[in-house]
Amino acid sequence: MRRALFINAVGETDVGLGWELRYHHQGVPWAVQVWLLAADYDGPRSADRVEPMRSGLDDVTRAAILRLKEALVKRARRR
Repeated sequence: MRRALFINAVGETDVGLGWELRYHHQGVPWAVQVWLLAADYDGPRSADRVEPMRSGLDDVTRAAILRLKEALVKRARRR
């Protein structure tokens, strides 16, 4: 993990709270943002991406994601 950032956009046009994680895996930089938005938010939502992700991931990529999650949990426990 290279960076973890909390984003408070409560006063912005697209009201929400977010987190951004930046890391490198096998030399490739990655950035992931996760947002909590109002239930009536009319922009793109994660729920709209579930099916494309399910069809786009295979066992290898799913396993890589789980390894990253497990490593983050272990790291958090050591703090």
